[in-house]
Amino acid sequence: MPPTCQLRRQTIEGFDALHLANGLLSLTIIPALGGKISSIKHLPSQHEWLWRNPHLPCRAPQYDASYVTQYDTGGLDECFPAVLPGPCPTEPWAGAPIPDHGELWGQPWEYEIAEENPQRASLRATAFGVRFPYRFERTVTVEAGQPAFRLDYRLTNFAPLPLPFVWAMHPLLNISAGMLLHLPVEQVRLASAAPALGQPGDLLPWPAAGPVDLSRIPPRSAGQAIKLNTLPLTGPGPLEAGLTDPASGRSFTVRFDPAEVTHMALWLNYGGWAGLADAPPYYNLGFEPGIGGGDTLAEAVERNEVGLAPARQTKQWSLEIILG
Repeated sequence: MPPTCQLRRQTIEGFDALHLANGLLSLTIIPALGGKISSIKHLPSQHEWLWRNPHLPCRAPQYDASYVTQYDTGGLDECFPAVLPGPCPTEPWAGAPIPDHGELWGQPWEYEIAEENPQRASLRATAFGVRFPYRFERTVTVEAGQPAFRLDYRLTNFAPLPLPFVWAMHPLLNISAGMLLHLPVEQVRLASAAPALGQPGDLLPWPAAGPVDLSRIPPRSAGQAIKLNTLPLTGPGPLEAGLTDPASGRSFTVRFDPAEVTHMALWLNYGGWAGLADAPPYYNLGFEPGIGGGDTLAEAVERNEVGLAPARQTKQWSLEIILG
């Protein structure tokens, strides 16, 4: 019998969750935890792609709380209208503080089942701006027999003025030494200081930055934590960026149109950083397609690499995640 789509309810650490599967992959979504996707699994190998922080329990979201010390539990979160905290730089919202990792993780999302049949299962989840006038919608769809799922986004700006933003899909991936990163670029921009590489804002060749091969995942003992961003992505599309494991043949690939998804960011945490003082440094990879060329909204505006939601209109974009 060919594989079919299934959607079932379950409980994850005390929170209601929805589990979508199609025989080749599954994903689990927890709407109450800021729309978090807590699991992306390749079913033939039973490999879990999303990292889970063993030092932090899941807890009900609290707007403006500390993300890194209380809510950096792993999985996939959505960062909007910026990644790092800071004031909005543009009127009429100038000075309005944006929380760390944005507004969306700090609130429960509404959800509805958009479609449920043997051929397709689709879940739509919605959140609203707290300090900014918008509605953020994400629809996740799986189809029978496909080793991929699709994410469709709709951002509605309720204001009579354009709304500037940075968006990043923020999955933290399980990694192992020897995995390889693939980006459709020849340069990346350093977003954090790295003694062997340079200072924030420096451009580095990809993948070889001098003696360092940025595309190869080192062991945890490397003790590195580096943030990289691409320049604006170009090309006729679609573009692909991915992570492959030569040892197992497994792969995690993001496919998108660069006219919609304009940047990629990498958080290379190879045993170099933890948000908790009493925890050992984490070993994971942030693999982040996004819109906007900076972690703060001020950076993106200054570089003229910022997303804009037109006044009283809806902006849409989409991407696919393909598991191999």
